[in-house]
Amino acid sequence: MAKIKINKTVEAEPSKMYMGLGSFSVLAVNPTNKEIAKIYGKDEVDDSKEEPNYAEVDQETGVQKCRIDFWVKTDGRVHTKEDGSPLDFITKVSIFVENREAVKQDGSGKQLIDDYGNTAWATNECIAEKRIPTYFDKQTNEGVAFAIDMETARVAHKGEDQLISFLQAWLGVGASTRKKDGHPVLLPKNELEDKWVGLETSWEEVCKGNVKELKEYVDYAKDNTLKIAVGIKTNDNGGMYHDLYNKKFWSVKIKPEKLVPMVDKHINNSKAAGSYKNTQFDVSPLHEYKVEATKFDNKQSEEVSNSPWD
Repeated sequence: MAKIKINKTVEAEPSKMYMGLGSFSVLAVNPTNKEIAKIYGKDEVDDSKEEPNYAEVDQETGVQKCRIDFWVKTDGRVHTKEDGSPLDFITKVSIFVENREAVKQDGSGKQLIDDYGNTAWATNECIAEKRIPTYFDKQTNEGVAFAIDMETARVAHKGEDQLISFLQAWLGVGASTRKKDGHPVLLPKNELEDKWVGLETSWEEVCKGNVKELKEYVDYAKDNTLKIAVGIKTNDNGGMYHDLYNKKFWSVKIKPEKLVPMVDKHINNSKAAGSYKNTQFDVSPLHEYKVEATKFDNKQSEEVSNSPWD
């Protein structure tokens, strides 16, 4: 009698999902398949799998763009499992950069950025006249000047503010502003010398996929960590996966009582602007996300069953 080949049919352990504010170290930037395998402790690489393609030219606009993937891992000193052992949650956050200016959708203004990572949206007239842009304070009904150094300010590129925010938080670059009368103001010039943040690689090269400089920081700052908000996104088919907030990143040195409302406000503003529609965020410390079980009516189930084999 022919024998059926028996294969092991043990159910795989379900993957755990996490959400909340987490402290992460950076493992790699735009890694190859071999480097990704190494991240997960694997020696073999699937040769049939194509290498990641991070840079491309937009076929419609002709604009060079690049996806920068930062592979990160939870700080085991801060995040632990139920048994007290370090939590080894590995994931990635993507920042999308383009070789074009950051312009408002209606074309009425552009985003400015200075040498210290401060940003501000300014009208075209304001930029032409080199005036400090202002924003409206709802509490005082007055215009308030943005905390930005106009001597070094220039028009930002698409995605540049996000990348600089990541570098500031990750590399521990100190803040270049302080609060005065409830509003941020720029520090005096003599206090800004060590607050510079940026890349020596040209923006054009970065958009072509040249992230060599960023890769070097992985080794130089291997012990550094930063705060990233982790959410859960649900697609149209009901599938759920991690979605890391990529519009702003925060220093681990910020005290929780200041950090939590800061992150919450930033995420809510992004959602109000139409971003992250299907993503659920939580600003509490990073924790396991658990879906509550659906309760079924047993009586109804019994009535529906009408199999001829019953």
